[in-house]
Amino acid sequence: MVAIYSFKTGSESIHAVIKPVFFITNLIKKPISMDKRLLDILVCPLCKSALHYEAKNHELICKADRLAYPIRDDIPVMLVDEARSLSADEVFSN
Repeated sequence: MVAIYSFKTGSESIHAVIKPVFFITNLIKKPISMDKRLLDILVCPLCKSALHYEAKNHELICKADRLAYPIRDDIPVMLVDEARSLSADEVFSN
């Protein structure tokens, strides 16, 4: 995408083609999706049970241990120390 500007200076016209480096569309975050193949492989590091992807908070949920593992920069952080504890309401609402 480029922008074309025309300027008049007296009797002369000057045309400039400007290519912006950064577009506003780059500011819009696209939704993060979890690769189905990766989700099939990953398990809870604590109990080895299956994980469920929760798109709203970008987390992988272990219902057995009531833990939510964060996904940062499209990379699942599978460390128990980094996991968020879930309340019973949060576990059953997913």
